[in-house]
Amino acid sequence: MDPRIADLWSVLAVIAYRHGDGTLSQVAMDRVLRINPDHQLTHLMMIAAMHAGLAPADPDDLLVL
Repeated sequence: MDPRIADLWSVLAVIAYRHGDGTLSQVAMDRVLRINPDHQLTHLMMIAAMHAGLAPADPDDLLVL
């Protein structure tokens, strides 16, 4: 599988989470990690957003680097 697909799954994970679909977001993140276990954006989403309990509206705060 083309590793660039991981980036698309990662974008889907962020969009799904922003729209309140945690299930789709988790599925997308799982697919990313199957393709690329070191995908940084996905790890950021998992650790910062899901595990820290941020509301779906808060991930914008994560995008300010």
